[in-house]
Amino acid sequence: MKFLTWAVIGIIFFLGMTIGKEQLSFSQSESIENQLKPCIPQNYYFQVITTEPSKKGIYYFLELTHQAPKSEEDRFLKKTVVELDSIGCFVTVSPERIEAESLTYYIPLEPARNLALKRYQQEIERLGGQEKLQQEIAALEGDGGTIFFLFPEQAWALQQLGIKIPKEYQIVEDISQLTYNGGPLPEDPSLFLPE
Repeated sequence: MKFLTWAVIGIIFFLGMTIGKEQLSFSQSESIENQLKPCIPQNYYFQVITTEPSKKGIYYFLELTHQAPKSEEDRFLKKTVVELDSIGCFVTVSPERIEAESLTYYIPLEPARNLALKRYQQEIERLGGQEKLQQEIAALEGDGGTIFFLFPEQAWALQQLGIKIPKEYQIVEDISQLTYNGGPLPEDPSLFLPE
């Protein structure tokens, strides 16, 4: 009888904790935008693309849109990874670095892979199927002068989803490792700009 009493108390305690967590995360979600704002550059809106738990809190993969673009550069979407914990938010990967270096430079491998996987799953959903993403990736290959690359976590995520990566793609930790025609990149980046 004592065991049954303790089991019932344990179940009630567990349910109470679970309900409490749900209420806590709901009330937190109302202020997520305000909690993330200090980590967003001025004059930018942001959209949460995906999240992944971190050791201290949650990683937020965000897409940034300039509120009033004045230059061509302002028109491009920017991305960033921000970590939010009980202390506040911290820019984990800046918009300037996210396209140049693997997320694994800044966060552990498993969360980096999971963020990449979730992003590609959303892209598959947005495009209307895995075949559509495969077609987009395949359509990019072999145009001659363009260099295509993926970071290791992106390549891993695509492989998990059964997406074939064309042989033209380079898998690199950062863009300094890219090669062109078997050698280092030319120092003049204008060689890669469209005419």
